[in-house]
Amino acid sequence: MAPKKGKATRVRRRERKNIERGQAHIA
Repeated sequence: MAPKKGKATRVRRRERKNIERGQAHIA
């Protein structure tokens, strides 16, 4: 899901909301 570990830790909190929406800005 998160190709970058540095960004994954920072977007981890936003990722949770996006994961429910369908990873919009993550995919």
